[in-house]
Amino acid sequence: MNFKLYSCKWLTALIIMLLSCAQEKRQEIIQSWESGLQTGQWLEDLDYLATELPKHHKNLFFQLKEEDFHRDIEKLKDEIPYLEDYKIIAGIMKIIAKVGDSHTSVAIWKIPAFRYIPVDFKLYSDGVFATAAIEEYKTVVGKKLIRINQVGIEKVIDRLEAVIPHENEAQIKGQVPWLLGCSEILDALDIVDGPDSVKMEFEGVGEILLRPVHFDTEGINLISAFDEGQELPLYLRNKDLFYWYYWIDDKHTLYFQYNRCAEADTLTFKDFMEEMLAFMDDHKIEKFIFDMRLNGGGNSSIAEPLIKALKDNEQINHHGKLFVCIGRNTFSSAILNSIKLKKETNAIFVGEPTGGKPNHYGEVRNLILPNSGITINYSTKYFKETEEDEPSLYPDIEIELSSTDFFTGRDPVLEAVLRNK
Repeated sequence: MNFKLYSCKWLTALIIMLLSCAQEKRQEIIQSWESGLQTGQWLEDLDYLATELPKHHKNLFFQLKEEDFHRDIEKLKDEIPYLEDYKIIAGIMKIIAKVGDSHTSVAIWKIPAFRYIPVDFKLYSDGVFATAAIEEYKTVVGKKLIRINQVGIEKVIDRLEAVIPHENEAQIKGQVPWLLGCSEILDALDIVDGPDSVKMEFEGVGEILLRPVHFDTEGINLISAFDEGQELPLYLRNKDLFYWYYWIDDKHTLYFQYNRCAEADTLTFKDFMEEMLAFMDDHKIEKFIFDMRLNGGGNSSIAEPLIKALKDNEQINHHGKLFVCIGRNTFSSAILNSIKLKKETNAIFVGEPTGGKPNHYGEVRNLILPNSGITINYSTKYFKETEEDEPSLYPDIEIELSSTDFFTGRDPVLEAVLRNK
């Protein structure tokens, strides 16, 4: 008998069986959502959460008291018979948010009970603005959101904070725009009168009634604030690329954007880095910009060879030549890369405080509640990177983006770097 061939066949059969079981479980969960979960199913899920999350998290009660955690779960269990499913989920989100670990969260984008207003929002230094919308709601694009159902936007943000796992203000700023459009969460937090429509008031437009759609609905086409053919600022041109670079010829500046700490399918980071370093060898570079403003993390080890190369580069590693751009969406492994650059190079940091905390819990694993299928992300490791336990990594030059900057296509962070002598 060919043992190797036999083993491969057995392994293939096992994989097929496991995938089949997973598909059956997924279908079962979808059917449960369509028909509505029973009280007993929710009670089982909460008991599972109460038992398993403390077991698997690195240190669930580093901030939250254990008795408060279990008290909140028991309170929610008592309320389950009187709550819609989406309000139960919001209750779970509140419990998880109290942990105080931004990596420990409810994966809400996987929840079929939630729908979203087909409008993109962004939070700027001068308020919340709609930056894109479907054709039906295009009049709100570029307009400032004043209130939702008579609740002022500041109070709305205060209420949303209760369901956002966060360690700093920047994390709230990063999450609020996404949650503003979730009608079920807005209803669960008593901001609107029901989840089937949301009344919003915009400056210069007045009140408008918007209806939510499911997140995975096909054919949703958002009209952007930017005119067709308008040149986008560099940091928005290739948001879907994990890494890329651009030569600003008249400034002798190499701009490198690192959007995800992961290997791209089409080009390994090693090959990309070798190409970029070869370009650097062939050009006289006055400034090198390492932009991580949109980087939510992944694997911090991927960029470490580049960080070492910059550290060892006598042409680049000087104050006023090497710049790192950070912001509210710089998180997790991107924080670790930022700290390494801070410690090992002479880089000047420009932008906003990071959404991630320098010393933080991370190395995420998943816990899936058995009946609802809700995914709970939790931390399995503590990263102590600095002696000072600061809530964010702060830039040397702090610059906030205003709505005018965005809608006119300006990037004040890049402009500040290019001006710097």
